[in-house]
Order: sequence, then C-alpha cells, then structure tokens
Amino acid sequence: METKEFNNDNIVYKKSLSIAGIIYLVIAAGVFFGNSLIIGENTSLKMALIVLGSIFLIIGLVKVLAGKKIITCKATGSLMKKYDFYFDNHEMNKLQQSLGNKQFDVLSKLKRAEGNKAGVKLNLFISEDKTYASAQVLQFIPFDYEPVAAPINFYDEDASALNQAISGIK
Repeated sequence: METKEFNNDNIVYKKSLSIAGIIYLVIAAGVFFGNSLIIGENTSLKMALIVLGSIFLIIGLVKVLAGKKIITCKATGSLMKKYDFYFDNHEMNKLQQSLGNKQFDVLSKLKRAEGNKAGVKLNLFISEDKTYASAQVLQFIPFDYEPVAAPINFYDEDASALNQAISGIK
C-alpha cells in the first residue's frame, strides 16, 4: 500500500549521509589492504578476506546510497516528526471539522480503525520545537490513500495543542 508523497511547501525532505555506511566502507578498505599485505600462497585466507571485504563494501555502498531521510520545517529549520493515525471511514467529516476548527481534543474520541479497515488516514508532521505542525486527511481508495483536502498548517500554540492532543492517542 503506497501513500502519495505529502505535498506541503513548508516541509522539506533531505537526505543525510549514513555514518554507518562510511564506517563499513572504511572497514572494507582495511580488509582489502590487509589482504594485500599477506605474502605467500595462503589462498584460503586471501579468499576469505576478499569475501569479507566485498560484503563490507556492498553493505557500505547500500547504506551510503540509501542515506537517511530527514524531514525539516522550511521556516525554522527544525526537524519534524511524522505521525500516521488511522480512523474508521465514518469519522472523516468529524476529523476534518475538528482540524479545521482546531478542536484537537476530539481526535482522541474518534473511532480508530481496526485491522485492515483503515478508511481514513491522518498524516501529521510536528516540529521538534512544537512551533509548527501540518495535518492532512487522506481517504483509502482501492490500492492507495488519496488526499481529501489540502494540508492544514498550525503554528505556535495551535501546534503545541495538537501535539498535546495526539500524545493521548499514540
């Protein structure tokens, strides 16, 4: 089940370099260098080091190329956390109204989805400093979640109140 990429101009996706990948690459280089220092016809040891170095090289390359996705707020530059909440299909209107009217206490009272009956998904992004939040309601249309409305942005006290409200339903 794929979800469409959250489209909000205030949220920036960045890739960071994987430190673990760099460490694997350094270990692989060390193993290959150690292999070149072995003198003689000890082919089983050389072969084992080549295999070990190759494994570290492949793991390191995958980690470095895959990287780590970081989500930041464009305005403040602070890191953001992503939350996904699933609700029953019949709760979509209440969910949209509660977000639009900034009545976040209603979120904990909405019926959560059970099993694979998640008809409505709430995507939330909240900055770590609790000064910015963005919410978008999505509806499951076979094989994919589609946005129901544009993202709603919350600032300062509203973002903090939203964070406080979802702490009860995490």
